[in-house]
This record gives sequence, structure tokens and C-alpha cells, in this order.
Amino acid sequence: MSFIEERLLESLSYGFSGGPTWATNIVTLRSGISRRNVRRDRPLHRFRGSFDRRQEADIQTLLGAFNATAGAAYGFRFKNPLEYQAFDELIGVGTGVEQDLQLVRSYVFGPNTRTVSVRKPNSDVVVRNLETGAVVASSVDTTTGIVTLTAPPGDRLSWTGTFDLPVTFDSDEFVAVIENWDATTVDISLSEDLAA
Repeated sequence: MSFIEERLLESLSYGFSGGPTWATNIVTLRSGISRRNVRRDRPLHRFRGSFDRRQEADIQTLLGAFNATAGAAYGFRFKNPLEYQAFDELIGVGTGVEQDLQLVRSYVFGPNTRTVSVRKPNSDVVVRNLETGAVVASSVDTTTGIVTLTAPPGDRLSWTGTFDLPVTFDSDEFVAVIENWDATTVDISLSEDLAA
């Protein structure tokens, strides 16, 4: 087992700072002009959280998740409050026979488009014909983001629903500052698990 299909307590999603990070090599030439090379084809999400004076139950849930995942050893689901919903995201075109399609999110700015796989959808995913809005019968693998369906040839297919981010704890060390009997502060860092 390398991934636990369980979401960290949703209330613990709030209190983190972070988001997507890219890896870009910037080389400055003697002329002063810089050349930029993107080293990854998708962002890596990172989060840092400091949980100060939370309810004891929340701290115990966080500690329990940390110990159950053996620190940084196993990944788990995390609701990213910045981005956890998709609305009419294009995933493909019907072929008239059963097909498997990967759920994705697309990001468009001017002429640039980046498409990123959604690997941990929730069970509320609905696939539709993008033009007519008709629901397409489908089954979704919530552990991979693969949707299986049969749609008429040429039908443009989209999906709507919510999803989680696969993450791991960054460290094998759980750092807690116990200020007094009812005040504990915990600092935690998470990184997206690109292997999940």
C-alpha cells in the first residue's frame, strides 16, 4: 500500500498556505536576454499549515493521520480549498464504442493551454454532452480519475464534479508546541503525491 484513499479531515484543509509551484530554468545570456525552459509539464502543489489553538479533536485527527501514514511514507487525499471543483471540463469526443477517458482540468490564458489530469475525483462526477447538456451514463474510478463510457461518435464530452489532491506529509517529524493544557500548535507541510 502506498496510498490511503481517505481524505484528511476537511476542517483541517483551512489553515494551510500554499498552492501550485512550477519548475523553470532561467538562463541569462551575456546580452542580458533570458531563456526560460519549463522542466515539468504540470504544477506540483505544496502546502504549509500552522494549526494554533485548534480543538483537541482536530489535533488528534491530524496526529492520527500522521501516524497512520507513517509520516511521509503513504499518501492520502486532501481537499485543496483553492481548487476542488470542475465545471464542464472537456475530456474527449465520443467514438460510438466503450472508451476510457482521463478526467482533466484545463487552464487557458491567451493562446496557452495547460491540461492537468485529475487523479482523485469524488463520487459526484457527472459526464455530459457539452452541446446538449444530456447526461452520459458512465462509471468513474475515483482512485485514478478514469471514466468509462459509451457515447455517440463526435459527441464532445465534459465533466462536472469535485476532486481531491493526492498528497503526502513532507516530513517524518510531527512538530507540536504544547503551550499549556488547552493550547497546542502544530506545524505541518504537505506535497502533492505525483505517483498516486
